[in-house]
Amino acid sequence: DAKVQLDAALADLERVLEKNPANLDARFQRGLVQGYIAKLMKSPGDAKKARKDFEAVLAQRPDDALVLGAMGGWHGEAVATLGKFLAGTALGAREADALRYYDKAVAGTGGDPAVPVFYASTLLGLSPRNAPRAKALLERAVKAPAADGFDRLMQANGRKILAALNAGDVEEARAVARKLGPLGNAS
Repeated sequence: DAKVQLDAALADLERVLEKNPANLDARFQRGLVQGYIAKLMKSPGDAKKARKDFEAVLAQRPDDALVLGAMGGWHGEAVATLGKFLAGTALGAREADALRYYDKAVAGTGGDPAVPVFYASTLLGLSPRNAPRAKALLERAVKAPAADGFDRLMQANGRKILAALNAGDVEEARAVARKLGPLGNAS
């Protein structure tokens, strides 16, 4: 089901970009979809397409918190999934780049509360030693103003992960973060 929906979204975005190749929002969304396809299908080629779209958008909008967060997630997810060596060799993904992109994304309030939740989830995926930093990000996210339903969903997810961290169960927090992440139940 997830692959069918992702393919439909990708086809829609391709149509938008055929009509307006300069549409950065569509390019960003296509990168997200390609990234999810890459994760679902374990496809390095799709992962590289996602990165190319994110980099193109960042070239035009270098301070966009959501795009910076997506780039951080791209690097972090690759490293957490494949390990440092394979992620670096196959995709050019690096943990240091994940942290750098995420740190820039959360430096202001742009992307709140989504970016801090994704950052915290990525940190937990990388190492249980990142729990204190993840906890601080989640505490920020649940207190941030919610502009829409997506923000409220991110805050609800953040509260679930935070509950496990507050109970001292880092492994449960890591499992909850994986489950609540994009395609957490499909991959």
